[in-house]
Amino acid sequence: MSHRLQGNRCAMHPAADACVKCHSMMEKTNSIAKLMSEWPETWQGVEADLAKGNEIVSVFSKFLDSLAKSGLARRTIRRHVDNLWLLGGEIIYDINIYPEHRSKTAFDLLDRAVDEEGGPLTRHVSSESEQKSFDATCKKLHAFLESERWHLTKRSSGPTCLSRCLRGKQPARRPAAERRR
Repeated sequence: MSHRLQGNRCAMHPAADACVKCHSMMEKTNSIAKLMSEWPETWQGVEADLAKGNEIVSVFSKFLDSLAKSGLARRTIRRHVDNLWLLGGEIIYDINIYPEHRSKTAFDLLDRAVDEEGGPLTRHVSSESEQKSFDATCKKLHAFLESERWHLTKRSSGPTCLSRCLRGKQPARRPAAERRR
């Protein structure tokens, strides 16, 4: 069994408060959450972008929580955080170019942007290795979104899953080629 948080408790030490290692994970999660709360303002082009940015950050937060609980190294999580910031900026840029996308939920926008092959080509990477890193994050996010969709299908009675909360219903699944522009 490894050090994984279950509420404020460590899975290895369930009778005690979080151990030192798990306490460090909680601090890391809190500092990332504080940083992420500022993202929508950095992406904002127009006032309407702020609400959509906050919606995207709420999905990213749940994704990063799952990564933090999986025991990934701090540096790996930091790389995913940086790539998620980039992805959020690309999505907000996209909805400003295609205003009809503004009415879509964050889940649908993310579903459109990422797939099993990675994410969109971004204007802000300067090397192939940076694009590969970005794509790796997008693949992980895609797998997370798919698992949330699966939970919705398995537990359609309760609004506990991210998909249910963000969309209110399950969208039709489009082929991967259609999700990319």
